[in-house]
Amino acid sequence: MKLLTFNCCGFPPLAPGTKSRMQSIARAVASIDPDIAAFQEVFFHRYTRALGDILGPRLPYCFFHSRLGRFPAGGLVLFSRFPIKAGSFSAYKARGPLLGKSIVGHLNKKGMLMARLKDPPLNIITTHLLPNFDGNHTDQGRYGRIQAAQLAQFLTQVNSLDKNIPLVIMGDFNFPPDCVFYERLIKEGALADPLAHDPRPTGFGEWCKDGKVRAKPKRIDYILSRQQTVTSRSVITARLIFQDRLKKDHPKNYLSDHCGILAEIPL
Repeated sequence: MKLLTFNCCGFPPLAPGTKSRMQSIARAVASIDPDIAAFQEVFFHRYTRALGDILGPRLPYCFFHSRLGRFPAGGLVLFSRFPIKAGSFSAYKARGPLLGKSIVGHLNKKGMLMARLKDPPLNIITTHLLPNFDGNHTDQGRYGRIQAAQLAQFLTQVNSLDKNIPLVIMGDFNFPPDCVFYERLIKEGALADPLAHDPRPTGFGEWCKDGKVRAKPKRIDYILSRQQTVTSRSVITARLIFQDRLKKDHPKNYLSDHCGILAEIPL
């Protein structure tokens, strides 16, 4: 089974022309032909429709939690080739103060989207944690404390799932592999990371609106598998995708400010 995760950067003030770019994203995803596609930062239903208009023939089952009748909660949308037996959305309780940069966690209701396939049996979770604007990925950091609380809630959900059913986790965790949160995620979730030895980042620093690189990009996007799933079958494999500019002479013309991850796991 081929699984894809991709942060679309669907925030118009940061990325003008978002709807047409969503159509370009959908065409690029369709060319890869995954069985499951998990998207983050799809902040408006019109973007979901733009993706679905193109992906629908290949991935006819679309799942998201509608918020206020206009927004996919958390900006999380899942497309599947297989019927979705059950699904739910759970918002993170810790979102930080309303004043300051953490307001983004309130505006788009950060959380996790969960789906279960019947055939093949598979649990899927996609999520998007609050960005760490300080870059201090510890329990003592201003935004690190919020990330730690969100991660704790996430791990509680992961460990509550039936361990006899394969589990795949996909999304933008907004923390890199060289921090305590990553170690906690892998260890306490009993998860395997097929890109653990790949040092390449999953973001493009020059893509930001003013063209300035604010920080050295790191890997913050992941596809992870429960270790019981991996050891009972052959190991999940993964690679980075959508790393090339659409126009080589345009420094910001990528599909998004993130590249995607494509993984394969036998089920």
